Amino acid sequence: MPKYASKSLERVGTAEELLDQLNKRFNEARDHRISNEAQWYKNMAFYLGKQWIDYDKTNRRLVDFGESPSWRVRHVTNYISTVVQTKVALLMKNKPIWNVMSMTDDTADREGAKLSQQLLDYLWRKEEILEESRKLVHYGTLFGTGLMKTYWDTESGPMIEDPETGEMVSAGEITITSVSPFEIFPDPHCKSPSISDCKWLIHAYKISREEAELRYGQVFEKESSEEGNDVTLEKQFQNLMSGTGYAGGGLNQSTVDEEGFVTIKEYWENPNPLNPGGKYCVFTKSKVLYEGELPYGLKSIPFSKYDDIYVMDRFWGMSTVEQLLPLQVEYNKTRSQILENRNLMANPKWVAPT
Repeated sequence: MPKYASKSLERVGTAEELLDQLNKRFNEARDHRISNEAQWYKNMAFYLGKQWIDYDKTNRRLVDFGESPSWRVRHVTNYISTVVQTKVALLMKNKPIWNVMSMTDDTADREGAKLSQQLLDYLWRKEEILEESRKLVHYGTLFGTGLMKTYWDTESGPMIEDPETGEMVSAGEITITSVSPFEIFPDPHCKSPSISDCKWLIHAYKISREEAELRYGQVFEKESSEEGNDVTLEKQFQNLMSGTGYAGGGLNQSTVDEEGFVTIKEYWENPNPLNPGGKYCVFTKSKVLYEGELPYGLKSIPFSKYDDIYVMDRFWGMSTVEQLLPLQVEYNKTRSQILENRNLMANPKWVAPT
């Protein structure tokens, strides 16, 4: 039984009403995700060696404790990075193996199974799934959840002649790519780790304005920055991490020219009684670009999910890094106190008799 309580996307008469529904769902999912996102930024900061920070829940801000008097020691011995790299190496040690078996002894079936096996091997190399899997595992280990998206890319593949128009068009090709959890906004009412139990989710990502206009055949005006806590947190995090080489992982990406980019949001809804074919919409903050059923005969949302630590009754998983943070904090604090006492007491002042 699906574990969700939210409603399906209602059928409306105008694009403005539909856009209003979609924006409300995006804002609701974004606001619900704020507590998880604060933890993700904290995990990434510790992984990169910035370990004297914390999240102030009252003011909803990332606080840097590293700015201290010159005599105060803020020592960092980064065990988080070592643990993450070790776990990723163990998980990526063996390549997945699959075997396509024919259902009968018929020659045609056996040849079909052999071709299917070769197709899977080709896709593994072509889509660089080994590298995408490595990203997936890194996302899961750092943030608790990694996602993989499988879809039909109409702009890839060899160029063929359209039999109706005679124009050369792309044949399309299967595309498999890992997706950052910062780009995923699931139904906030979902109480299950499984995507199949999730009523809907939104995949939001940035592309260049030129690419968006070429893909959708529309002119896109300059966007105002997405308002909300996620943008505020990202800006704070980028300020804290300046000098570490981190370029940001959220939607705002204030380190790049905002005028040249458009935030595209894909709304995916699983089949349900109101929408038996599911729902797929593409929209921006100001316009709906596409509305229809799930494409290519899909029966579910085309995302796969990897949880580092499986947590019941919630969508997002828990990361190994999150479990290690208290130990890392205490280790750094203890080492810092030892070094601080050494610095203060190793060369005491001498009292000269007068």
